[in-house]
Amino acid sequence: MDPFHTLMMSVLVLSLTYSLEEGEMCNSPQYIEVEKPGIVICSLENAYAVSWYNSTILRNEYPIVHYSASAKSGRGYISGEFDITRNGSLLINTVSFSHDHYFAVEYLNAKLDDAVVLNIQVIVVVKPHFPFPVIEYCENITGLCFQKVEDPHVYCSVKNIRPAALLELTVKTVNGNKNVSFHRHTESNGKLFTSRVTTRDAFKYTSRLALIACSAHTLPGILERNEYIVLIQNINHSAPSVEPTVRFVERNSSLELRCLGTDIGFLVWWMADTLNSKQLGHLLAYSVMLGNPQKEIHIQGYQMGREGSVIIPQFDITYEGTYSCISSDGLSDTLAVYETIMFVKPSPNYLTVDGCDHEGYCVLDVTNEGNLTCRVNGVRPRVQLQWKASHGTKTMSFKTQEVLIVDKNDTYDVSLTSAYYAQVEPGDRVTVVCEVVGPYTDHFNMTTSIDLNFRKEMAISPSTEATPSPKSRFSTIGVVVPVLMIAVVLCTTASVIRTVYRRKQQKLTQRIDGKETFSLLSVKASQGEVLNDIKQQLIIYLKDRNKSLRYKVENLEDTSVEELLEVLRQLCFRGIEIRGDENLQESALKLLKIASYKKINIRKVLLRDCFDFVGNHGSSIITTSGHVLPRTIPFSQLDITSSRHNLEERDYYRVKQTLCYASQCRKLRLLTFSHCVLPYSFDDSPNLVQLQNKNVEVCWENGIFLPKFVLNLSSGKWQYAVDGCELQHGDYLNLISSISEEESLTVHSKILKRTRNYSPKQMVLARRIFHTMERCFKLHGAVTIDTPMFEMREAIVETFGPHYARAMFDINDQGDESVSLRFDLTIPFVRYITLNNMSELKRYHIGKVCRRDNLFKKG
Repeated sequence: MDPFHTLMMSVLVLSLTYSLEEGEMCNSPQYIEVEKPGIVICSLENAYAVSWYNSTILRNEYPIVHYSASAKSGRGYISGEFDITRNGSLLINTVSFSHDHYFAVEYLNAKLDDAVVLNIQVIVVVKPHFPFPVIEYCENITGLCFQKVEDPHVYCSVKNIRPAALLELTVKTVNGNKNVSFHRHTESNGKLFTSRVTTRDAFKYTSRLALIACSAHTLPGILERNEYIVLIQNINHSAPSVEPTVRFVERNSSLELRCLGTDIGFLVWWMADTLNSKQLGHLLAYSVMLGNPQKEIHIQGYQMGREGSVIIPQFDITYEGTYSCISSDGLSDTLAVYETIMFVKPSPNYLTVDGCDHEGYCVLDVTNEGNLTCRVNGVRPRVQLQWKASHGTKTMSFKTQEVLIVDKNDTYDVSLTSAYYAQVEPGDRVTVVCEVVGPYTDHFNMTTSIDLNFRKEMAISPSTEATPSPKSRFSTIGVVVPVLMIAVVLCTTASVIRTVYRRKQQKLTQRIDGKETFSLLSVKASQGEVLNDIKQQLIIYLKDRNKSLRYKVENLEDTSVEELLEVLRQLCFRGIEIRGDENLQESALKLLKIASYKKINIRKVLLRDCFDFVGNHGSSIITTSGHVLPRTIPFSQLDITSSRHNLEERDYYRVKQTLCYASQCRKLRLLTFSHCVLPYSFDDSPNLVQLQNKNVEVCWENGIFLPKFVLNLSSGKWQYAVDGCELQHGDYLNLISSISEEESLTVHSKILKRTRNYSPKQMVLARRIFHTMERCFKLHGAVTIDTPMFEMREAIVETFGPHYARAMFDINDQGDESVSLRFDLTIPFVRYITLNNMSELKRYHIGKVCRRDNLFKKG
């Protein structure tokens, strides 16, 4: 695949970029998002040549990128800032605020045609952290928000956005939105904008409940939602008390409570734990029926009906309480209050009298004076009992009464024992009644009548104490038996089922890092080539590390693919170590890619003194040899060691990019920095938030004699791993001093005169160019030789002349020989041909020569 396709697959085309209409070539303006790849779309597929300029003034201006005959050029293309597609669209690899201006595109439809110039305005946009307008007390709520407020102020804002958003506040009603007075305010730091809007008229139309909408007007695609609504309740509103409606509900039956009013637009339900509670209690649910209906239920066990009613499918004692509904149409509100009481029918479903079997009408033989006991069992709510004589009986009276109530969690056993006195003649019969009295007679209309028979032989004078006859069928119970509750603990055996989750094989990505990950085995022509490749990489890796595995290096020659993969599994379990020269680093990375392709679990990857830098947007880690460790390799732990402390506090950007890389690794759970200097704290909140969401732990270790630290991903500061205490700045300076004492090398910051250093990115680019050149040379049969870095000074002077002596680097103390560093590659090559009596040799050589810079205009 050519570089164009690879880059095209790695570019994110923003949804903000408008599509071209039929017949149009370039739209203006176009929108691109900051810190992401962006594309300025132009439809110039049939153009002979296309050039893009960083300005609309083209005089004396060089193009930033040029495309003609499938060849690309331009200073912007060489620097890596820009690229161009085959249809002439401009690619910006990483969008910054400096790209917010007019660009010019010049194109030729044919070689001899006149150039056509189009000016295109590019606007850089920034999406805010919250993709919707945020009302002050609803920052962490993405759905429908409800708040109780004491202050009628409502604040809404959109922070850190570009371009600025225009905000407005309205009140929603069943008749549409109503305007309220509000105040706008916009702040800017030169790049980003913060828009705010406030109002004090939230309850302009209603007194208890209001539905406020905050709307943002901005470019399409910047916000996921342009409107955010909040339902607010004024808790300072003093309204006359409402008499609750009592609802008796039988246990295990369903109950539906409805709000009052018509054309309800929104409502709130509250539930108080105690009966007749004057407080709102707990928020039960709220609902908005305007526009797209939304509802939220905050207490489990409840359901909401179509018109905002609350439904309790199976009523029990936990649902007893006071329920309040505040409903509104946006212009007025209504309050409904319910008091729910669970009732349970007694068992048996009648009142019982001690001494009666209730199989027929009960007659008790008694004396003039004694006690009568009436009972009801398993009833709720708790009822009141009463003994009384039948209508018209004046000779019978009840004196003291004793009530006994036994609470059985959700039901009661109630008994009433009353002392009676009767002024009757022996042989008289009196009818008495036990009945339920009090507030619950409508639900428990129960009465039991019995006759008291005063026999002759039982009659006594009024001054004599009444005692039952031995033959009497009436007995008085004077003992209360306590009820013991015995707790039963049920022990269950928990079984743990271990499940293995296999991820589906992901499609091959066309990004550069993804392509390198899976291209290793995709080009293999046969199983034999795969076998040889795995074997070769294992031999290189094991010879360097001398691993004590079950398979030795000499035993790998006659093994199958399955056996080789078993060796690789053992290596991946112990950890793949990337270190050493270019070949060793390459073999380790190839083993990682083979393991990833074969879905072998990679426990740890160790980078030993070979970490160089991180690719764009954390896509990959580049080693010192220019090889790539992409983020698509699924390892669980990453250990970066630098014995020479090449990670320093001043190199904060590189550490930040490492955290960005770690936040994008799919399976990474532990990132460790060893033997290096790191910043005191981090303020890179997006990467820290991603690491925290993925439960990635970041550690800092510097040997067994120095403490280990763990990064607090919330605060961005280091903590001691032992006790979690924060690392203070003074202790941090002492730690840096201790680490630096281990470094014995003296680093000089001055660069030698007429020399230069090459950055990691320059070297990666150079290696790629040299690699391409070497492939071309080898393709045409060229070979390479190596020659000494020294050369006789006389040979150089004789070849190039004495005026080049100033450009040579001489080597002193070489005895009687005058020696200089290699001036060019031709003299050593001529000497090699002469000494070996060769008539021809197709040879290439890419190597360093030593001559002073900026002395010659040519050559």
